[in-house]
Amino acid sequence: MKHLKYLMPIIICIGLLSCKDQLSTFEKYVNMQNKYVVGAPISMTAKTGDRKAELEFVISADPRITKALISWKDEGEDVERVIDINREVPAVDTFNISIDAIGEGVKTFELTLFDEVEDASEALRTVAFIYGPNYESLLVPRRISEIITAETDDPEVNTANVTWAAASNEVLETTMSWTNTAGETTTIMIDNSTKTTELVGYGADSKITVVSKFLPEPDALDEFTSMPLDYSYPGIVADLDKSLWQYVGLPHDLPESDPTSGWGPWSNTWDGDIGTGYAWLGANNPRPAVVTIDIGLEKVLKEWNIQSPGWAAPWGPKDYEIWAIHDVDDINDVATSMNVTAENLGDWKDEMVAKGWTNLAISSPAPEDAGNVTSVFNNDLAFRYVRILIKGTWHANPDCIIYEMNARGIK
Repeated sequence: MKHLKYLMPIIICIGLLSCKDQLSTFEKYVNMQNKYVVGAPISMTAKTGDRKAELEFVISADPRITKALISWKDEGEDVERVIDINREVPAVDTFNISIDAIGEGVKTFELTLFDEVEDASEALRTVAFIYGPNYESLLVPRRISEIITAETDDPEVNTANVTWAAASNEVLETTMSWTNTAGETTTIMIDNSTKTTELVGYGADSKITVVSKFLPEPDALDEFTSMPLDYSYPGIVADLDKSLWQYVGLPHDLPESDPTSGWGPWSNTWDGDIGTGYAWLGANNPRPAVVTIDIGLEKVLKEWNIQSPGWAAPWGPKDYEIWAIHDVDDINDVATSMNVTAENLGDWKDEMVAKGWTNLAISSPAPEDAGNVTSVFNNDLAFRYVRILIKGTWHANPDCIIYEMNARGIK
């Protein structure tokens, strides 16, 4: 008892402190209850589309709820929508609201519930992306990864095999349009599972146009259409029609024929007969020398072949250049003023460039290619006139012999 006497003050102090802590916790709870008198929203989701949204929210059975306020910022301005809550029998309920004319971009929608005296619930937020013209302008249609063309004897059945890249998850479908040889435009719907498409009777100069429809989210309210994307057909490389070729004979060109040589005219080199050809003697026309040919039509040139087979191979062109120019009103207006020589070769080339000629190839083939040399051009421009500058042969003899020339270009 003696010891209890001294312990009692301590026990009383501990009790008072404990009561103070409990009171503080109770007051904190009371204040919290006063801050959020109305039951908070249970959930809110958003479906979005072209500058619009549909919001769905679920509220509790709290009978005090009389309205809902949805707010967000739109282009820096505060925007609000109020929904009256009228329920005969309070229960867990779902509400939907459609909102139009929303600015494009990321939006944070905030939902707050109120009672009749404007006491508020705790707010609930959801973030959504609003789509619009800016999003649509960035859409790229499903891509074509490869187009392979095939030439047949009948242009009506020329084919193009289109290989499609994989479609993104947002692509709904793709539309491909193209023009056939009859001038008819054909439109084909391409679903996402399609990997290849064959086109029959296409026009080599036409284009494939591709457009895709997108659904940005599985539950998006709107579809969006990409800008069209054009694909040019890879041109069919075919032999040029040599029946159109003509010798031009610009000033300082090699003559149409060299009578002293006993060979025929230049036209022998494009008559399709490997047994006929053209020769010139170095005594009459020393190297370097040039000849100009009109191929009849503007063509995108891809290859030029020169043949001097058999015994004549060492006298075939070895070091040579191929120049070309587009169709002109008068080919003589773009002729060079000087006769090309070894000494003025650089000046001659400068004048060629100044006159508008393009150097397609500088060829110095290996000895094993003597007699059959092909120059390949990395060129996408169309030309009509070709100048061949022959600077040397494999043989030291200054004479030169060409049996046949062939060329290939975009059909």
